[in-house]
Amino acid sequence: MKSLGSFALGLITGAALGVGAGLLFAPGEGKQVRSRLSYQFSRLRQQFQEKFLQKTTEDDDGLFNDAKNESEELTKSTKRKASKLTEDLDKLLTEQSGGNANANKSKKNK
Repeated sequence: MKSLGSFALGLITGAALGVGAGLLFAPGEGKQVRSRLSYQFSRLRQQFQEKFLQKTTEDDDGLFNDAKNESEELTKSTKRKASKLTEDLDKLLTEQSGGNANANKSKKNK
């Protein structure tokens, strides 16, 4: 994908230089040539900015989706671990309270 971007940039640069050279060497008044050259460069700049912004937006969307997926996975993992810890704690408390009840019974029997 990187080579495609480099190719497109080279193509746009080559086209701009070709248009500029053509306008400079074409017969016409200086003011008219400068006006056409300015128009062509502004048009090319606008096209380049549109393509660049579109590509940047696509890249940002991809990064956002990756971050969102990783965040969802992290949330699921954290919930599983919290659930496991809660279960373990409940077991320990149950065992502890059962052990205390047995200790109290043996004290009463003495």
